[in-house]
Amino acid sequence: MILTVLPLAGVFAQTKSVYSDFPDYELKTKINGDEKFDFLELYSERKKSTRLVCVNKNKPSEYSVLFENRAKQDYSFTAMFYSKKSDTLYFHIVASPAPVNSYVVYYDAGLYSFSRKNGVFSKDDCKRYYVPEKWIFDFVKDAFLKKGDYAGFVDFISSISDSCEKKLCVTDDDGKLLYDEKAAEYIWKNKLYSSDSFAFLNKYLRRVEKGAVTEKSAFTLNGCPELKDSVCKDTLNVANFVQSDDGIWFINEKAGPVGKTDENGNKYTKWEMQYLSPYLLEDKNGNLVRQQPESIKQFKICPIISETDEVDKGFFVYNGWLLMRDMDGQTFCAYKNGEFLSKPSYSQMISFLSELNKTVEKIEPKVEKTPAPQVIQKSPEPVESEKVTLLPAPVESEPVISSQESLISESQIEASEQPDIPSSIDTWFFISIILFILLTAAIVIIITLCSKKYQQHLNKKDKRLIFTIQNNERTKISRDLHDSVVQTVRAIRTDVEMLKVQPDEVVKQQQIIKEITDSVVLLRNICYNLSPAEISLAENSGGQGGTTNHLELLSVIDTLCKQFSQKNKIPCTINTDTNFYIPIFTLEVSKYVIRVIQEILTNIEKHSFATSVSILISNEQLEENEMLKIVVIDDGIGCEQSEMTKNKHHFGVRNIIENINLAGGKVEFYTKPNEGMNIVLKVPCSRALKEDSSK
Repeated sequence: MILTVLPLAGVFAQTKSVYSDFPDYELKTKINGDEKFDFLELYSERKKSTRLVCVNKNKPSEYSVLFENRAKQDYSFTAMFYSKKSDTLYFHIVASPAPVNSYVVYYDAGLYSFSRKNGVFSKDDCKRYYVPEKWIFDFVKDAFLKKGDYAGFVDFISSISDSCEKKLCVTDDDGKLLYDEKAAEYIWKNKLYSSDSFAFLNKYLRRVEKGAVTEKSAFTLNGCPELKDSVCKDTLNVANFVQSDDGIWFINEKAGPVGKTDENGNKYTKWEMQYLSPYLLEDKNGNLVRQQPESIKQFKICPIISETDEVDKGFFVYNGWLLMRDMDGQTFCAYKNGEFLSKPSYSQMISFLSELNKTVEKIEPKVEKTPAPQVIQKSPEPVESEKVTLLPAPVESEPVISSQESLISESQIEASEQPDIPSSIDTWFFISIILFILLTAAIVIIITLCSKKYQQHLNKKDKRLIFTIQNNERTKISRDLHDSVVQTVRAIRTDVEMLKVQPDEVVKQQQIIKEITDSVVLLRNICYNLSPAEISLAENSGGQGGTTNHLELLSVIDTLCKQFSQKNKIPCTINTDTNFYIPIFTLEVSKYVIRVIQEILTNIEKHSFATSVSILISNEQLEENEMLKIVVIDDGIGCEQSEMTKNKHHFGVRNIIENINLAGGKVEFYTKPNEGMNIVLKVPCSRALKEDSSK
């Protein structure tokens, strides 16, 4: 009797599982984890609910719910991928709209990661990478702050921030620190709200540690702020995961509104996919990658769209290569280990990679026959050869003092022989650096403000004279800075490197050296912005009346863009037209164009709240003149087109207009609220400027 009951009890125990506990849910997606766990995506049509569950393969009754959606709505698309290298599950949700106070709020969209800790996967170890786009964050404002639902606002921003204890904090006019709902109310009433979700939350949402509010931000994308401009930005678009020899790729759909016309001639807007963009999410060693590989940064994958608007993949993996269809629909490109290949067709690409693979297979056996190191024979215990070859050969000899111990002992001896070495490094080096920088900045600001104040009252000839004088002063200040301050600071860095310090102050010494090096870089950038090296070289070789070609001009623009990106952490890219040819300018025109680009980038930095900037350069034939066309595009907050007329009185806009006019060109501004700004510059080529003293 007992023998009969025991097996039945075992069967009954096994029937209790995640499926029996969630009877309204059906299996939507299942992926295999390791030898112990599987991951299930369960969905209930009746409840409009999605659950992500980690299940023990051997004991279905043992499971943990990793995720449950907050917005009880249908999801557009979800994708999962388990990485054995990092022991991490990646889970992506395209969209999760829910009506809140008559507005749409996207609660659950974004990329999630769940890493195993203490042998299990838990929702407590969830990390979310999500940056609401500006229009999405404006919906959040309208749904919560505009309606006075401050608690709802705090709840939403807490759900998309780092997995830690946090509080929304702001200081009021009386210096009192306000938290959460009171902070949200103060922010709304004092118009401190910003559509730039990352900048806003990074500033006001603070981390709580040991019960105390700190100055640390609680919106850092779990320590990966670089991701805000990549996989976190376009979260409402479809994505897929795929694995090649390089690691795990996150293929993200880039979509946007497209104007359409129906059969009756009525115009309407439809949200359509435009292309796919590949991101290397995790490298082959299991490390989270923060950037796209440089060789495919601008590459766009062309998928095939069926009549039902379902995405037919334009990418797959072949022999470890990531294959991608180019935007022409025919060309195929391949990427692996930094190599980027292109072939006119799919068949030619497959044929090429097959031959390449055969060549590699002929070489690989020779490598495998290489004799194993003798270290294996010396090992006291059986060890796998793969692991042994990664270790240095053990040396049997007398006890030797470790390098760290010998370093400390030598340092201690030196310290005892030199009792006059200071216990800490004086900070006067930094005070002198700061004073030099402030003095330089003050001089530049004074010169700039004085020139701006009087330029509007002068005619074109006088303005050119002022520009020349101003440029000469910039060059002189730049040269003086480089020959005196920069060299002095570099000498200070050398002195600090040569200082003998106590062992416990080596780290502090290295930190000071790094800060001095950063100061040198900052000073060099200031010198370059005052007077770019390419212009100085042209002046020395050709004089003020000399000419300069597109290579030198584009070199300056490229450097300015790189400095802009490094300073503001905003990607700034340059693209030239396919048939772009070399324009010729006088050196004076090149200076005007460079100052205009500097002014545009400065305005974007200060006023636009942009997350990306693109510069497009091409040639254009305008009537009988050959023109260089430069289009600067940012995705910032923009403004009403009518405001640009008023903004002509703004220093930045006025300087752009005046300098481009002095170059004989023209400028046009195109903008809309929350749709960024396009600035189109057109400069005549192949001619010297004619002085016009009549104006």
